[in-house]
Amino acid sequence: MSKEILDNYPELAIDGTPTIRQKLEIANPAVVEMATRASKDCIKEWGRSPQDITHIVYVSSSEIRLPGGDLYLANELGLNSDVNRVMLYFLGCYGGVTGLRVAKDIAENNPGSRVLLTTSETTILGFRPPSKARPYDLVGAALFGDGAAAAIIGTDPILNQESPFMELSYAVQKFLPDTQNVIDGRITE
Repeated sequence: MSKEILDNYPELAIDGTPTIRQKLEIANPAVVEMATRASKDCIKEWGRSPQDITHIVYVSSSEIRLPGGDLYLANELGLNSDVNRVMLYFLGCYGGVTGLRVAKDIAENNPGSRVLLTTSETTILGFRPPSKARPYDLVGAALFGDGAAAAIIGTDPILNQESPFMELSYAVQKFLPDTQNVIDGRITE
């Protein structure tokens, strides 16, 4: 949240007036912009051409639209039009590790592939103006923020072109039975 956003959307500061549509008008382009910056930095550090990226795994709980941020990101980065795209929406706190697991599976099952994993989040969807009646809203504001990250995932690094710094050797997903009601996340006004 910034003064510029509040100047353009003053209703955000009035409890009960902003709509999901208004918040998505801010969030949708913002998360793609952050993902693009993170991805460009990642690709620059990687040192290879963006056209060498074969897959995108794009993770966001802050963007809800079709086409999704994966397509906008591919266009912003100048990726090949046949890049394989996976969009992981509304996963919350486990989105990043799910993205890693999916990118690892893609890389291992597609020899020579290079997967751009990017996550991008903004807290605007859950923003509520400060209220003495809801001091707990400050907890979310203190814990979460806007940000993006990106990584290139692949197998069999090309010598003298790539210098991997980490190896993900094992990934598993498990859930605890009968825990589906522990967290309740919904998109509503």
